[in-house]
Amino acid sequence: MSKYRICLINPDAPGLQDKLAYPPIGLLYIAASLEEYGFDVSYVNFCEDAEKEIPDAEIYGISIHSIAVLKESFKIAERIKKEKGRNALVVGGGACASSYFLRVLDENLIDIAVIGEGEMTMLDIAKGVPLDEIRGIAYRRGKEICINAPRPFIKNLDILPFPARHLVPINILKSKSGVHGEKGVDTTSIITSRGCPYKCAYCDTNHWKRIYRPRSAQNVADEVRHIKETYDIHHLRFMDDTYTLDSKRVMEISKKLMPLNITYIAISRADRVDRETLRMMKKSGCEELLIGVETGSEELLKRMNKGETLDHYRNAIREIKNAGIRTKVFILFGFPGENRKTVEETKAFLEETQPDKVHMSTFIPLPGTDVWNNPEKYGVTIDKEDLENYWFYWEPDDIDKGFVAKNRNTFELMRLRSEMITYLRNEEWKYENIAARTRKNRYSGFTASKLA
Repeated sequence: MSKYRICLINPDAPGLQDKLAYPPIGLLYIAASLEEYGFDVSYVNFCEDAEKEIPDAEIYGISIHSIAVLKESFKIAERIKKEKGRNALVVGGGACASSYFLRVLDENLIDIAVIGEGEMTMLDIAKGVPLDEIRGIAYRRGKEICINAPRPFIKNLDILPFPARHLVPINILKSKSGVHGEKGVDTTSIITSRGCPYKCAYCDTNHWKRIYRPRSAQNVADEVRHIKETYDIHHLRFMDDTYTLDSKRVMEISKKLMPLNITYIAISRADRVDRETLRMMKKSGCEELLIGVETGSEELLKRMNKGETLDHYRNAIREIKNAGIRTKVFILFGFPGENRKTVEETKAFLEETQPDKVHMSTFIPLPGTDVWNNPEKYGVTIDKEDLENYWFYWEPDDIDKGFVAKNRNTFELMRLRSEMITYLRNEEWKYENIAARTRKNRYSGFTASKLA
């Protein structure tokens, strides 16, 4: 019997700017694993064109990496069933599919939801292993949804082939923009570890279960060399949740990167940087380090369960600057408890520390987070049947005095968010800091309609 043809799909993400800036590394890891086993793999990126033709295949894998693409994933699955027949097998994977698999299967369009890492699971599916024997999936059997035992994580990530970047058009692979990179510079993404051991209340950890697994320094350097020599890309985004978690490993990677003459940016926690490591990162080509400050309010930091204080951030920003590396901070607006006082505290903190760049996003309660699991603890109500709509803009059909009175706190948050955007755009740490993800001064459904 010939091997199945497999088509892997990256859905469109309506409303996002720079959506072509980030090659879907997770999907490309799966593609590489399938190709290594001899499967015929095709790739479709609907971010380029939402009406792209879908190739013929027996198995279709859709990357449901976030709530932002859930509705589009359903549309794609429906189109596959209509164009390719009901027997076409549609698989949904990614962080959203792992945490929200019951909703993913609810429309009866996606046949299998992959829970957790996808490489070995997709191999089992492609090999035709009976579904009830495949670990790490949920699937439909008639009207019943079956949830199999979890699949153990891959202990040694070095065994995985490098992502199948050759499937991505070179103009997309070589992004010249993005929230996590320098505009005008050919850039692509790399992941040197998986997982994060911390327990931030807003972060979905279901996909990796807070288990940190690093790749070896040599394996990372080999991939960097491969990217440079194969695709002529000299600037990288290290997209690990916390690249600097293991300073010894970072030092080893830095030493191996020095002769490669590349530049890169990375993401860190404030309490996981030190002077010696930062200096070595600078020597190895690090140009920018991103820190999740989230707020200038000590009270909100405690509610977020960050495990850090404002002093951690002050020290980190100072040390990063002293090392000659640009600082970029993430701000999370609208976490439960946000009010005018906390917004002013955030402004004051930014004025004090003067980071080079600021990126602000709006809080959404994601499945698997502590806010999702314990909404009463945070004083919020979550409509768990309508989560995908939280991502999109909310504009009320009708407003009267009663509606405004009932939602007074919500409207105040909307106003504060607008003020914060204006403030960031007027400051000298740049307009581009905020432009990529503010959605042109409109408001996400959760902030607008769920925080009353």
